[in-house]
Amino acid sequence: MRAKDVMTARVVTVSPDHSVRHAARIMLDHRISGMPVVDDGGRVVGIVSEG
Repeated sequence: MRAKDVMTARVVTVSPDHSVRHAARIMLDHRISGMPVVDDGGRVVGIVSEG
C-alpha cells in the first residue's frame, strides 16, 4: 500500500494570516483534527492541529 492509496485529494487548508479561531472553526466544520497552513503560492508553510 502506498500513501496515494490512503491520501485525501481535496485538502482543507488555512492561510498563515487567518486567526487561530478561524482555523479552529474550519476544523470543526470539516470534522478534521488538523490541516496544512499554505502561503499565497500554495506552498505548505506549517500545520495546525488539535492539542
